Amino acid sequence: MAFSIPAADGAGISMISHRLLRKLDHDHNSRVSQDEMMRSGVLRKTGLAKSDEEEKKVFATIDSNKDGVVSEAESNIFFSQLMAGSPQAMAVIAMMLAGEPDEEEPLARTAAKADLPAEGDTDRRPDGVSRPALGYDQDTAAPGSRFSTTA
Repeated sequence: MAFSIPAADGAGISMISHRLLRKLDHDHNSRVSQDEMMRSGVLRKTGLAKSDEEEKKVFATIDSNKDGVVSEAESNIFFSQLMAGSPQAMAVIAMMLAGEPDEEEPLARTAAKADLPAEGDTDRRPDGVSRPALGYDQDTAAPGSRFSTTA
């Protein structure tokens, strides 16, 4: 069975490019430095560079205004064109983003803020009895616990 990536329209590629910039931007200043780009390995993983020197040249190409950082606009233009022209690059970038929550997606924001019990937490009930806290993935809940449908 062959692995395939569904074709993305322009808006889809733009969204992926935006998420990639957020992943590369370690200091969260909405710009990617040469160091951040090189640490990510994205240029090597997509086959654009095989050495540090090649990475620096590709970075200089992406940094079209030559201010030493890649802005969201520069990143969007470069990576959108790269992904549109190379299914292999699209696959590599999709794999880099796999498992990364999209903070702009409402469900992801909700899940990230969910009050999940930590390992070893207890659920102290009004009756003073401590029970192991139950996670959302458990099939059954003890009667009277906060996840139980019975009192």
